[in-house]
Amino acid sequence: MGSDHSPQVLIDTIVDFALSLQDPVDFMLFGTRTVYPLFLKAAEKLQGYNGLFEFVESKNIITLAENPLFAIRRKKESSLCKGMLLLKKGLTLTFIKTQDC
Repeated sequence: MGSDHSPQVLIDTIVDFALSLQDPVDFMLFGTRTVYPLFLKAAEKLQGYNGLFEFVESKNIITLAENPLFAIRRKKESSLCKGMLLLKKGLTLTFIKTQDC
């Protein structure tokens, strides 16, 4: 969940967006284990929300300083690799990625 903003800001923005929708949408948030407590706190705000709100742990981080081709070959547990795999398998329709991977 890398970005210029904190993970809390990103999660809160996603929650606000989800609650603003007329029809429920499923969300999968990718992040490291340290972000998980923030996810749980945000999930409490979604009581009664009919869409899926799921956390997927990413054990690797790809930084902007790394060579992208080498990084995706070596860091299969990154959010980028996991999200792209879900797209390839047809398990998600869209994958939106923030700055760092």
